Amino acid sequence: MPRTRVYVLLTSGLDEVVAEPVVQAWAGPASFHRITVADVAAVLDALQAAPRGAVVWVPDVLRFATEAPPTFWDQVHQAARESPAKLVILSATWPPREPSSATTAEGLRALAARADAVYQATPGGITRLHWPPPHSRWPHPKGVLALVLIGLLGIALGWFGRTAWLAREGSADRVVLHPDDGYIVVDGRLYSPQGQRIHVRGINWFGFETQDHVVHGLWARPWREIIDQMAQLGFNAVRVPICPDTLRGVPVSSIDYYRNPDLQGKNSLEILDLVLEELDRQGFYILLDHHRPDCEAISELWYTDTYSEDQWIQDLVFLARRYAHLPHFMGLDLKNEPHGRATWGTGNLATDWDKAAARAAKAVLRANPRLLVFVEGVQENPICSGPLSHWYGGNLEPLACTPLDIPVDKLVLSPHVYGPDVYVQGYFNDPRFPDNMPAIWEQHFGRFADQYAMVIGEWGGKYGQGDPRDRVWHEAFVDYLIDKGIYDSFYWALNPDSGDTGGILLDDWVHVREDKMALLRRFWAAAQEEPTR
Repeated sequence: MPRTRVYVLLTSGLDEVVAEPVVQAWAGPASFHRITVADVAAVLDALQAAPRGAVVWVPDVLRFATEAPPTFWDQVHQAARESPAKLVILSATWPPREPSSATTAEGLRALAARADAVYQATPGGITRLHWPPPHSRWPHPKGVLALVLIGLLGIALGWFGRTAWLAREGSADRVVLHPDDGYIVVDGRLYSPQGQRIHVRGINWFGFETQDHVVHGLWARPWREIIDQMAQLGFNAVRVPICPDTLRGVPVSSIDYYRNPDLQGKNSLEILDLVLEELDRQGFYILLDHHRPDCEAISELWYTDTYSEDQWIQDLVFLARRYAHLPHFMGLDLKNEPHGRATWGTGNLATDWDKAAARAAKAVLRANPRLLVFVEGVQENPICSGPLSHWYGGNLEPLACTPLDIPVDKLVLSPHVYGPDVYVQGYFNDPRFPDNMPAIWEQHFGRFADQYAMVIGEWGGKYGQGDPRDRVWHEAFVDYLIDKGIYDSFYWALNPDSGDTGGILLDDWVHVREDKMALLRRFWAAAQEEPTR
């Protein structure tokens, strides 16, 4: 397992950084333990002994336990108040992409330019100063920095009574965050507001985007039972497609009120509230998907003749604000499956999806900065795109030429990809199938997984009950995702009434496609062995 250097800086400005002395040690993958007062005392002794401006290497990565007694935190708070200088913490990538150390102001500036996140600890809290895009340089000569992957951040957090975490749990990182950051991306991985690495074991449950204006299956069984079953199957996240009319509180249909008496008399928005609140209560991460502007067909662009860009952004902002109180509301998928006329990076503002996504993301994050923004690709593109056919929303190739103007700590790429049950692409007829597929997936979207967070927003099929190649495609796709380290996805779909894919549930909305679940469990199990980046 790669070892990671963690470093803490006591200073009030980079200009005061001195070359010596430097106390340093490796922060290795030590076994977890609850931090004790003695542990804190040992670290604080080193901090207290260091002259103002000294760089101190922390000898261990410590886990701060929420169950620690008040007397423990009293000592931490007191020690922090008596620190010889303002406490600021700095670290490079976790783990570092290359050996990193610095003892001079210039060296620290250069190191900061490579950091993934930049934070400053002050008596008022932990403030994010800047998030540099890849290969950018740090522009602020005075701002001393802190990447949140630091165990001693708990000491700084002690100034205002928060509990901090840093641990290695299995092979997944837990990082320290200011709670106001909400959901965040660090080194291409998703983290909860509590700093826990999120592996998205997701499922799509559709219906709110249709003329029924309510999730499907409620004609067959109670809606809470469906949510209970999703949890029992092992899903931990739900992508909920919606359409604008559902947000207007319109009448609903396709509900058996004998089975769902608590929904009697409620409109679409009231039922959406109930469903999302129950998903949140049960701990499901929630991704809301702006799926169809007219509740019937998927539009090529984010606007239509009867639905403007302003309306689209207003609806996204409405969702961001309305459900901001739900702790597990993790993000918004800005637009489902741009295709047809949708372009990327061409300079045509009427069709360039990348520019529209950036405009929408800015509004969403202003309304609710705790969210993540999920952005799909396009279909075909006249520039910076290869000749092999792409799926709706599945072409991220133009990203190589035209990056998205969205903060990388809040951006999740979310391509859609399917097999021959949905449409027989030419490459499915290649005699090399399925061995030809990894190179295609890599070209279309996979190559960006090393630079950005990536969650497959839709994938699925009948898995042996349609085109016989579809089962082969599924197995090959899971193998590819595991090989690439892409462990997060939303499978399409829970619903058996998805005509070209079928569902996880059978037509009775009760019994389960156990073969599909076996495939998903194989995929999920691989995430538990996720290697350190």
